[in-house]
Amino acid sequence: MSSHHAKIRNADALKKAGNFTRAEELCREALEEFPDSNAARQCLVSIMVVSERFEEAHKLLLEWLDLSPNNRSAMFSMVGAQVRLKKIREAKVSFEAFKLAHPTYVEEVVALELLILHYSEKPSRVLKRISQLRADPSIAPALSEVLDSFEINLHTKRGDAHSVATMARSVLAENPLDWQQHLRMMNLNFRQ
Repeated sequence: MSSHHAKIRNADALKKAGNFTRAEELCREALEEFPDSNAARQCLVSIMVVSERFEEAHKLLLEWLDLSPNNRSAMFSMVGAQVRLKKIREAKVSFEAFKLAHPTYVEEVVALELLILHYSEKPSRVLKRISQLRADPSIAPALSEVLDSFEINLHTKRGDAHSVATMARSVLAENPLDWQQHLRMMNLNFRQ
């Protein structure tokens, strides 16, 4: 394994452990070694997003897209950064560009659509769209995890403990090893 790849792997592990400073240093070192490295750029953007430095992530993504205009990861991340910066109009334009460039990535397209709706519309509108997607037999099975995640998070933010518990139990019935649902159930039981 090259030094470049080792640095990115180590940076990812450090990011997961919450050591963003050292993780960022390793990503920047990897980019110095290989300035065209998409993996190093993606790692660096993810560190900025996780550490809620959306303006910096946005700037890096603009540079990345200048170098690689149709890079799927960069385009996807750009929509997320724009939404979090409340640049909803720009996010919608970037989303449309993503759909045109990568129409076969249905899960990512739906995740971005729901993210934009979540930040620009009322939660009831997002829940309505989730219901519409669930009713579409041609795509619903492939999207169940994405839809479950959005729906549970919306109910959690609304303080609807009953709906969260019901959904978490449903997901656990299908996948008993889903640790995120176990944590949600523990949090709900703790609050009651």
